[in-house]
Amino acid sequence: MSIDISGGMIIGASIKDTKFFKDSDIDVGDWLYEHKMKYMSPYYDSTQEEWIIGFKIEDVLVEDMDQKWLDNIKSQAEKFEKLTGVKAKLIGMQNVF
Repeated sequence: MSIDISGGMIIGASIKDTKFFKDSDIDVGDWLYEHKMKYMSPYYDSTQEEWIIGFKIEDVLVEDMDQKWLDNIKSQAEKFEKLTGVKAKLIGMQNVF
């Protein structure tokens, strides 16, 4: 057994906040793949309910955070809300798997 850690920024929310996974038989992995989303796990062997799901955002230097980068963030947030019904947050975190 090994533990790998990556990380970055994701525009999305906790999977438990999306609610529609809880009351359906949707396969989360397939759904994320279909919508070109990713997940991040806050700790090793966390349950799917604890995952953060959303769109991975490119890490950039502060001086490179221009209007194009910001527009992309806003666009991804709107897309996330349309798909899940939940307002997205910009979250920086580790992904432990």
